[in-house]
Amino acid sequence: DIEIDEEIDVIISEWMGYMLLYE
Repeated sequence: DIEIDEEIDVIISEWMGYMLLYE
């Protein structure tokens, strides 16, 4: 479902942000 893909994309983007902050 496209909505689920968008939601996962947002979650991944947030995860990437946290990873960059704590790297």
